[in-house]
Amino acid sequence: MNSPYEAFDQPIVTDRFQVKFETLPELSLRACRGLGAKKKFLTLDEGGTNSPRYFEMGTSYDPLVLEALLPPSSPYWEWIEQGDPKSGKLIAFDANDRMKGLWEIKRARPSRWRSQDFDSTLRQPVLTQIELLHEGLNWMREVEDSPS
Repeated sequence: MNSPYEAFDQPIVTDRFQVKFETLPELSLRACRGLGAKKKFLTLDEGGTNSPRYFEMGTSYDPLVLEALLPPSSPYWEWIEQGDPKSGKLIAFDANDRMKGLWEIKRARPSRWRSQDFDSTLRQPVLTQIELLHEGLNWMREVEDSPS
């Protein structure tokens, strides 16, 4: 690889995701939603100008929603019940098991969980969604191009 940014010359195409939070095992994900942030601004109209001035007032982050097969014995259930903040990483891999995206998650707390509806006619595993509130999400632009 010529540049640490070469992996980002193409859109991120992933075949699997996983998260790893401090003191918890890695968790393979079916889906992850909520990778987003919004900057907040104070808008002031000043006399003598035709356009407002904007002052940055911080950033808010969308809740992350993790979708996974979560067995009853998973330590993630204990975390959901206790709700203590944990930092971690979200990692995206391609079909060759190369890391294609890495996000650091700061001080996440479970705020909600829900399972899909039970339907005995479908005969499929039940997926669980965990919604996390967090204090920051950093996309790590330098990604090693090696198997995990």
